[in-house]
Amino acid sequence: WHFRLKEGAFMPLPMKSLREASAELGISEKEIRAMVDLKKVRSVMKKGMLTFAPDEIAKLHRQRKTLPESAKK
Repeated sequence: WHFRLKEGAFMPLPMKSLREASAELGISEKEIRAMVDLKKVRSVMKKGMLTFAPDEIAKLHRQRKTLPESAKK
């Protein structure tokens, strides 16, 4: 989950706040917070806000697929 800068330097993708993750996934903030409390999802506190790595958001997205979406594979 890194993207390349010129001359071979790598830079990590930006972390997303709870609000951004909620908007992207279509899940309420309370539900995501509950998953963090149950240790289903990793998060980091930055400046008093929960932030999520892009791989954790992708993991949530995969888990939240509906049955017809997962059957398309």
